[in-house]
Amino acid sequence: RRYDVRLRAHPSAREDPDQLFEIALRTAGGDMVRTPNLLQINEGIGANTINRFDRRRSVTLSADLEGMALGDAVPIMQEIASRHVPDEPGWSTALTGEAEEFAEAFGHLLTALILAIVLIYIVLGAQFESFIHPLTIMMSLPLAVVGGLGLLALTGSMLDVFGFIGFVMLCGIVTKNAILLVDFANQRRAQGKERTEALLEACPLRLRPILMTAFTTMAAVTPVALALSEGGELRASMGMAVIGGLFTSTVLTLIVIPCVYTVMDDFAMRVQSLAARISAAGPKTMEESPGTAGK
Repeated sequence: RRYDVRLRAHPSAREDPDQLFEIALRTAGGDMVRTPNLLQINEGIGANTINRFDRRRSVTLSADLEGMALGDAVPIMQEIASRHVPDEPGWSTALTGEAEEFAEAFGHLLTALILAIVLIYIVLGAQFESFIHPLTIMMSLPLAVVGGLGLLALTGSMLDVFGFIGFVMLCGIVTKNAILLVDFANQRRAQGKERTEALLEACPLRLRPILMTAFTTMAAVTPVALALSEGGELRASMGMAVIGGLFTSTVLTLIVIPCVYTVMDDFAMRVQSLAARISAAGPKTMEESPGTAGK
């Protein structure tokens, strides 16, 4: 444990500045030296309080962010600090207040986004018993990110913490369209149909459930995006991200996912063919020639 110990003179000994000259200090040799031989006192103006951050003297700078998002203001402050704060030992900058909470929250959300993607891949891999088809399904995630960021830009909304939460939600929502297509195509191929025929049959038959679930979800988050409730402006970016991501993912899934499915299936067939050739080659056994059998 560490305790802060601060020493100061008795109130009667610090009422008059001239009393500083009455103090005597003992030197390393044991002699007493009075402070007039060591100090020169000048009256002036100083700070009435000394602010500290991490036990170091600090100065706190704050600004009004009217018309600007916190995520855009932090890089500007850091750029200004890099130009004016001396690059010497003893000088440093750090985020505090809302900026510190903002950076910490985005770090946690980024970790949650990565974990969500990894968990989705593991679940899809167990469901389809394949390492390839989960990658095909997860190609719908970039399509959703494009739509979410695009709608935020069109509406003038900022990518804040709630918007980032919307993208984490999209990781679990947008993959259902590709799951419907890939699962139906695999069922048709298991029945003996060719890959292209199975895809051409899966797209029109799965179109209705894809549109029903997509538009139902977008309608559910529309009140959030329109900020109809009190204080809903804070959550509006989340609704915008979900609506934009679902729209582009639904429209492009029917075009992109069949193409990705074909490419990934060709890749899987090449890998299987290569593995079969390697397995067939195997270690060759040495056979004795007839001329050496009796030697």
